[in-house]
Amino acid sequence: MDENKLSCIKEIAHSLLDIEPVANEEFPFIINHPFIANNPIVVKNDGQYKMIDIFNDKKEYQKYISDMKKNINKKKSFSEILFLLNKPYHLVFFYLCKDVIPPTEYNDCLSHIWVCTEFPNNDKNVSKEQILKLFKKSDPTNIMSKEEKKIYDNLPDVVEIYRGTHYEDDSKAISWTIDFETAKWFATRFDNDGYVLKAKVNKKDIFAFFDGRNEKEVVINYKKLKELTIEKVMKIDI
Repeated sequence: MDENKLSCIKEIAHSLLDIEPVANEEFPFIINHPFIANNPIVVKNDGQYKMIDIFNDKKEYQKYISDMKKNINKKKSFSEILFLLNKPYHLVFFYLCKDVIPPTEYNDCLSHIWVCTEFPNNDKNVSKEQILKLFKKSDPTNIMSKEEKKIYDNLPDVVEIYRGTHYEDDSKAISWTIDFETAKWFATRFDNDGYVLKAKVNKKDIFAFFDGRNEKEVVINYKKLKELTIEKVMKIDI
């Protein structure tokens, strides 16, 4: 990998590491931070493991940050650094590094992040418009697996798509599915009523088809939706 680009990626990772950790108000042991998920944290010194309180053991915490920076500096690729971060921060790190990520990693990492992150459509740090730009830059040939690409290639020119949601006005979303039953499941999965949105989109406005979680997901340009209809779905226990 180009050393200048790798150096830029490491600098971005360092800046995220320097963000002050914030404890969850309801559950103080849960931490909001790109690299730290819980407090206390477990560190290894001289072959021994110990727990440190990141808010009260300032000296130990600063040593942890210093050691983590050294660990980041040892990495040889974007993906190696990416997987040091907590999963909810993968998308924002990807976006911040988008201009220096090698093409060989760009598609693989974007597809992995999208499929493995919960609620990526609602990321607070990356807008839908920014997400669209990420997918527009991707390579359709390489962002999907061979099996997914085959299904994508066989889609008609105009595709009927669905989205299961708890909000009636949720059409400005990037994740949809070509399977009605999947959308219906998403609409009622938290044991309450929901909505299934149905629309059509031109195949050329679909960035990718993903089926890693058996959801038959299509990533689309929501600005190109046509013939949108909304159906309320009732949760019925049998």
